[in-house]
Amino acid sequence: MSIRVEYSPIEGRGLFATRHLRAGTVVELAPVLLIPPEQVELVDETVVRWYVFDWDGESHAVVLGKASMCNHDEEPNVELVLDDGDQGPVAELTVTRSVRRGQELLLDYGPDHPL
Repeated sequence: MSIRVEYSPIEGRGLFATRHLRAGTVVELAPVLLIPPEQVELVDETVVRWYVFDWDGESHAVVLGKASMCNHDEEPNVELVLDDGDQGPVAELTVTRSVRRGQELLLDYGPDHPL
């Protein structure tokens, strides 16, 4: 395993590298729960809203697994690629620049995210 959840000074919990990770390394294929367009506003009224990503401009997705523990940074070192996948929707968490062992993995949530 190359990632783990632990205490983060940024926001309580975060995702950290357990070994050196090179750019291009996929650290997780996380399952995704799709939220239909008519339910997005309902989700915005819950704590789950902090874990919702735009899927296709209409639907949204909750990323499950450890990928959901990434904290936000405008200069990220990972990216989340949402894909329909062969066996259902998944989110691929990929390192975009070299990450040292013990370094926090950070994701840019984008301009429309509530954080």
